[in-house]
Amino acid sequence: MRTFGADVSHWSGDVNWIEAVDYLPFVYYKATDGRYGVDHEFFGNKAECDAVGIPNAPYHWWQEAQDATSQADHFVDTVMPGYKQLIVDVEPKVQTGRMMSDLNKLLERIFSRTGIIPSIYTSANYWDSWMRAAYPNDHPLLVAQYAYRAEPVLPNGAVAWKVWQFTDMFWFPGSDAIDDGNWFNGPLDDCRNWFGNYHPYELPPQPVITEFSMQCIVDKLHVRSGSGVSYPIVGEVLKDEVLTLQNIGGNAAWMKIKSGKYAGKWCAVETSGTRYMNPKN
Repeated sequence: MRTFGADVSHWSGDVNWIEAVDYLPFVYYKATDGRYGVDHEFFGNKAECDAVGIPNAPYHWWQEAQDATSQADHFVDTVMPGYKQLIVDVEPKVQTGRMMSDLNKLLERIFSRTGIIPSIYTSANYWDSWMRAAYPNDHPLLVAQYAYRAEPVLPNGAVAWKVWQFTDMFWFPGSDAIDDGNWFNGPLDDCRNWFGNYHPYELPPQPVITEFSMQCIVDKLHVRSGSGVSYPIVGEVLKDEVLTLQNIGGNAAWMKIKSGKYAGKWCAVETSGTRYMNPKN
């Protein structure tokens, strides 16, 4: 069994996580880049995912030509505390001749400071072409491969995957961008336990409206015995007169009057695109 999720960065823009929470079982997102970079959506993504309870984790974009220890410190200083999982994005562009040793320094520094074994995001192509070493299986693998397959192709030496990024053409409610779609290799409960920061989303207390009024905005408005123009006219409301709402109904928008001389009767709020009344409070 697998669990569906996504990953995002500043390219995704300002995601509405309250809207996304009902559709997205997990997400990981960019936090830092190299020695100094911070994704400008990171702090918002972290705070809002935590608020709504979506299992989430940050990733660091490894810059292979920059000092590994400084990058690790920058990542940890920016994102911690608050996570059970940390991810390092390995997509090299420069062959330094010390690729694996520098990556190991980065991973070991993150572990020494947090006690978390970092996961690695990469693809078989990136890893095999640039790292030229067996994949270290003590680090959970987030593997990228956009293909119609039952299983992804793994880097050299890798024996299992934790997350499979299988497409870069994915959309979810709350996002206006095209994002990446992912599978977690396990059922929903395992996914939530692995990320470690899930909690049920509870709507904040909603204001209790005990009374709602509408104000007439036309010169004269008929009051009828029911919610429709087929009902008999029983009176009229003049411009700026305020009525207290009891109910809304009818084929268009009709309000049932709660109190006053027309209590229990109806008048139109809007019909056929014409507006007759506006909210007063």
